[in-house]
Order: sequence, then structure tokens, then C-alpha cells
Amino acid sequence: MKKSEVIEYFGSAARTARAMRISRAAVTMWPDELGDYVSFKVELVTGGLLKSNETLRFEADKARHVNQ
Repeated sequence: MKKSEVIEYFGSAARTARAMRISRAAVTMWPDELGDYVSFKVELVTGGLLKSNETLRFEADKARHVNQ
């Protein structure tokens, strides 16, 4: 999950911070590619509309096994 995708979803860094219940400064300090913890928290806050890195890996593995 990319930081830019999350900010685009919420509309701004300030709105992202409010939704995530963190400071705007914390959002600006996120790396471009979000780690598992932050991306999972984003998934929870968005009700699954944005998928965490771990969820995406799980779904990809699951799809590979179904197609074999």
C-alpha cells in the first residue's frame, strides 16, 4: 500500500490523520511504501476498502492455490 493511495482516498494528509487518529506530522513521516502495521490499520479504518499488504499477499496466495 502506498502513502499516496491512502491520502488520495481520504482527500488530504490532514483528513488521513484525523481518520487514523494520529497527527498530520505522523502521516507526512510515513514512507512512500507503508509497512504491514500501518497498512493493516488503514484497512481497519477503511472497513477493508483499502487492503493491507498482508491481506493482498494472502489473497494472492489463496488465488494461486485455487488455480492449481
